[in-house]
Amino acid sequence: MQDWYQRLQFDRLIVLSAIATVGVVLTSRATMPLLAVAVVVLLGVVAAASRQIVGARREDSAWMVAPLLLTLASALFWGTIPDERATLIGSALFGVLFLLAIVDYHQNRFGSVPRSRTWPNQAIVYIALYMLLATLDTWDLNIVLHAALAATAAHAASISILFREGLPRAAIQTYSLVSAVIVGEIAWALNYWPLSTFQEALALLLHVHVVHGFARAHHAKKFGIAVVFEYGAVGAITAALLLWTVFQPLG
Repeated sequence: MQDWYQRLQFDRLIVLSAIATVGVVLTSRATMPLLAVAVVVLLGVVAAASRQIVGARREDSAWMVAPLLLTLASALFWGTIPDERATLIGSALFGVLFLLAIVDYHQNRFGSVPRSRTWPNQAIVYIALYMLLATLDTWDLNIVLHAALAATAAHAASISILFREGLPRAAIQTYSLVSAVIVGEIAWALNYWPLSTFQEALALLLHVHVVHGFARAHHAKKFGIAVVFEYGAVGAITAALLLWTVFQPLG
């Protein structure tokens, strides 16, 4: 078997990363309805080209969630930033993360790295999810629609992360659905709190992390006091900080 870096078509991957970066820059400056069309075309190009470059199998289709989620988040998030310099810098960072997302999957599949090394994919997915959640908060959306879109984003992120954890397909669907329901409920509730975009997106992201931790422990049959304390503490600290932020001016 060839080494993973000999299998990967780096020249085509770099070209795709550059095309995706330019696409993100152009899409971020579009307005509706052109924005919707541009996003669909960009995601279609990224999905088709990425699958061909890495030779993804049909049963591994969940790996595509990370680069697609990152592309969607970047195209929408940087459109909410009026500073063109910040948009260009952010789009360049997107290009690097996009490249890393595909290389990480390819190395995980064909390389000698252990399948337990999932932190690069998890970090990229969390960054993309945070950007999406922050973008949703800047839009003037109905509360129910905002909660539904936040839940959908959490569901997609959970599929990507739990897939790389090696969980069976049925378990991935179950846990990702639970994550979506919880995030949707929390997003709906936070609409009534005077939180900033940063605070609301971070609170939702941390709750997604807690759900993922519980899901991994439950599937591995290691759900015990230590797990509850570790991830429960994250959720409790998040809630305490939010309460302090909200009610601190009253003091």
